[in-house]
Amino acid sequence: MRYSGIAWTGSGFDLAVLDEDGRPAAPPARFAAARTDALTGHLLRLEREFAASGESLLTVIDSTNGILDGRLIGAGLAVGRADPWVLPPRSGFGSVPAEELALAAARDPAAVVRLSAETGTLAGRDPEPATDPGLLDRLHRAGRWLSSGDRERPVVALTFDDGPNPPHTGRILDLLDRYGVPATFFCVGLHALPHPAELERMAAAGHQIANHSWSHPYLPDLTRGELLAQLARTDEAIGATVGADGGPRMFRPPYGSRTPAVLRRLTGSGATVVLWDVEASDWTLPGAAAITRAVLERARPGSVVLLHDGGGDRSQTVEALPGVIEACSPAATDSPGSTPCPVPDAPSPDRPAAVGVFGWLAAGAGCRAASGRRPGCWLLPGPGVVVPADAEGAVGEQVPVDAGHWLLAVLPIVVLLVFLVPLRWRAPRRPRSPCSPPRWSPWPRSGRPGTRSPSPAERASGTRCSSCT
Repeated sequence: MRYSGIAWTGSGFDLAVLDEDGRPAAPPARFAAARTDALTGHLLRLEREFAASGESLLTVIDSTNGILDGRLIGAGLAVGRADPWVLPPRSGFGSVPAEELALAAARDPAAVVRLSAETGTLAGRDPEPATDPGLLDRLHRAGRWLSSGDRERPVVALTFDDGPNPPHTGRILDLLDRYGVPATFFCVGLHALPHPAELERMAAAGHQIANHSWSHPYLPDLTRGELLAQLARTDEAIGATVGADGGPRMFRPPYGSRTPAVLRRLTGSGATVVLWDVEASDWTLPGAAAITRAVLERARPGSVVLLHDGGGDRSQTVEALPGVIEACSPAATDSPGSTPCPVPDAPSPDRPAAVGVFGWLAAGAGCRAASGRRPGCWLLPGPGVVVPADAEGAVGEQVPVDAGHWLLAVLPIVVLLVFLVPLRWRAPRRPRSPCSPPRWSPWPRSGRPGTRSPSPAERASGTRCSSCT
């Protein structure tokens, strides 16, 4: 067995290959961020060489590297993840050194989690801790949290993650330009750094460019300093191309991570956190028809649609995009010079400020009615109710509740009070002892609890008891 470790840096990737005894099995190599295809090809050649001698190759990454697994798995390579507890601490800006990644697998192959196209780098992870509702509410009210827009306006937002990724990003930009549709691109720093031309084209076309971290890490495994460094370096890479004023104002956490610790760390970043409420899972390569169908079945006015232009072969997403645009926007036409879709008005108290920075696509018959509800959501009585998160990652939305909802909520309580609760409660009758106090008086006549004066008949007969005076 041979083990190749891939470490990311501020400029690209380092590669080290070891055998079962931890000795070098191939010369180390370094690849610039733009040469991920060359890195993949190099690993495929090594795999063939090792296979000729009866050996197999396992490529190992750590949990801070989430931008290579899809590409490598799609090429047919075996990929595993080494978690922090089997690795030495990270130092500086970058992942654990490549040699340490390969060595961790050589020492204990069972400690490396095997990844697949269906699970990606989330394979083998426990469910994340519950999100802090109070912190989410504060972020939402401050306009720094968004998972959907105004449900009363017939618009949807198209967003693309993990790019730039030539040639797929360019093909997506071609389609958006053809239909006159705006979109938001959440870019990864290691991809933005070597592809400034795509960033310039996004900015020139009026698309929004946002932050998706530097290396697509699993955020709960980062310290606060590491997380903020990921955001800052990505902002710098994007800002160097499109200018400081055009730099990111929004951040989408990789994998939608929103644990209490992650949210607390993001609170001081100043970025607006953006999630989604429609996911087509196009990164699993289900086919163009399945991607289109998933979007159209789930989208409704105000939806934020998650698609991908990076992370591997995105030709299926490119093929599905025209069907999504045409179904959601009957006004869009496949011809040059079509009218751009509307952008929301200025932010208002009822709508987070972050909504205003999106490009929105006019929604038509392809989206569900604004009154539709996602499965699994509960509508609780009360003004401005927050609908709980569903399984697809949406955090919630403000839903106005009118007087009719209040009446339906209060009426059962009124009926219960009027018809089920007696107007006068009376204790059940119990046998009286000669010395028991009168039922109509809570205190005995003598004024001392538990005692009373004997009756005339008792005085005549001389009958007394311990409770009589």
